[in-house]
Amino acid sequence: MSNAIKYTEPGGEIRVSLEALPGGRYRFVCVDNGIGMSQEFLKHITEDYVRAEDSRISKVQGTGLGMSIVKGLTELMGGTLTVESELGKGSRFTVEVPLPAASEEQRGQVLAPGQESADVRSFEGKRVILAEDNALNAEIAIELLQSVGLSVDWAENGEIAVKMLEISEPGTYFAVFMDMQMPMMDGVEATRRIRGSAHADRDIPIIAMTANTFDADKRRCREAGMSGYISKPVNSEAIEEALMKIARGRF
Repeated sequence: MSNAIKYTEPGGEIRVSLEALPGGRYRFVCVDNGIGMSQEFLKHITEDYVRAEDSRISKVQGTGLGMSIVKGLTELMGGTLTVESELGKGSRFTVEVPLPAASEEQRGQVLAPGQESADVRSFEGKRVILAEDNALNAEIAIELLQSVGLSVDWAENGEIAVKMLEISEPGTYFAVFMDMQMPMMDGVEATRRIRGSAHADRDIPIIAMTANTFDADKRRCREAGMSGYISKPVNSEAIEEALMKIARGRF
């Protein structure tokens, strides 16, 4: 759906459908009448770092990893992905996956969402910096952050993240999600630079993203001035919990 929106011109049409199939399988279909793809490119669409050679595509931000991630996750779930497209006429993406029946607790959360869901919705439209050097990790994290309504600016390392904040107008960014290990400048040093800067937003919430959750690593986060941390691999629940802690001042 994200690609359909990116590559369908204003006034075009995008249709999304969900169909329940026998045996607990579900079919998701996204059809657009956008720019479409050549048959040659279609053979490589799920490969890493592949983007079509089209001037309209080069203007759109992307790493060329989106469809590779979709294919990988779909297969891990025991599902299938099929893509049909014609250059200049549009594309059709179909994902079929098996999904277990929801528990009563899950049904209740969806049908009668509690206060926590409302808290998360309150962050919709807020802008954050994601500092992450790994393109694949960044692609996933961006999708997760956007899934809760956040607008994301990606910095490939800590040095870039610091510069992005320094040149921004006060109040531009709501928070920074900071990877701990990056080239040029790691998350700890980047956080120290932000905290020691003269920028009006130097006290912005900075959330560490780290695969190391030992006490020594947590202490390094705190000593550098980080507001808190979430463990890798990052998931939407951890992001929502971090956002709610920020709102409640409990980090």
